[in-house]
Amino acid sequence: MIGLGGAWRRRKVWLIALLMILIVYAATSRISIGNAKSPERLAPSSGANYYSGGASWGAGLVVPEGSRTANGGRVDWADVQNVSALFRLPDINETDGTIYMIMSLMTSNGSIIQAAAGLYQNSSYWGTYAMYVANPARQVYAPIISTEAPYMVPGDIIFMSIYFLPDSGWNLLLLDLTNGLSASASFGPGLPASLKVGDQFVFALESYTSTPSVFENMGNVTLYALLINGEAVVNGSYLYSGWNNLRYPLFIVGGASVPNFMAMNLTASSGVVWSYGSQWGSPSSGPPAGLDLIFLALAAAAAVNVVILVLLIWSRGKAKERLSVR
Repeated sequence: MIGLGGAWRRRKVWLIALLMILIVYAATSRISIGNAKSPERLAPSSGANYYSGGASWGAGLVVPEGSRTANGGRVDWADVQNVSALFRLPDINETDGTIYMIMSLMTSNGSIIQAAAGLYQNSSYWGTYAMYVANPARQVYAPIISTEAPYMVPGDIIFMSIYFLPDSGWNLLLLDLTNGLSASASFGPGLPASLKVGDQFVFALESYTSTPSVFENMGNVTLYALLINGEAVVNGSYLYSGWNNLRYPLFIVGGASVPNFMAMNLTASSGVVWSYGSQWGSPSSGPPAGLDLIFLALAAAAAVNVVILVLLIWSRGKAKERLSVR
């Protein structure tokens, strides 16, 4: 049963989202949510390309319980239903092993859900991929979506979100803000609604290759903002690229040693810059000319909230139809 306070907070979120989307569409037409792809579901045996032989390495951002958000609140993972990231793809269009810009979340029963923009061997475009691991100890992966569309180009600005809806469970939405295209999928039923409390290894650069020539011209790969329930994380998060006896994430992305040419830097806005070692410390690449970073974040957040709102209205309409049947 939902109390009046909870109902009002949810109504307020949707009203704010509607105002934001009106502002966004009045100012720009670069974001398109009307052409989202239907989920391309794969049989488990089709997931071979996800995990090439050998271990991957991962370097990225961990967000602990209690991290501070922009509105002065704190992260309560058990109450989180929307995690979103605004980031720039690496300037890499050729690789000898799969590379992901990947978001990962552990649910309250220990399952891990993941969404990623990824580049595979023999491809020059970044695609959209999602999977979940029902039993991390056994490393059994269930592919959810695998598609090169919307054919993301190295250097594109991407907004990616994993969010929960009562009727469909956890979902993925990826928006390429550079070309205005999108992809979406549902992780399906069976996953719990709540996330596990602890240090979540939320966002990482994960790679199955350590070949220096693949990365040496990648530029500054930037996570501009991480939004939790629509609020930017501004304090408390930390970088993780290997075992640390002072930090204990709930899970680790990758597992192999991060190559010594890969550098990470936590920015003043609690974002992350990954760069080839010789470039470490140089300024991060900015958003496309003429588009303000904060505006991009608000536009993307509005887009994903409107998608959620439309789905909620649709699902409630379906529920009423079912109730009216005698």
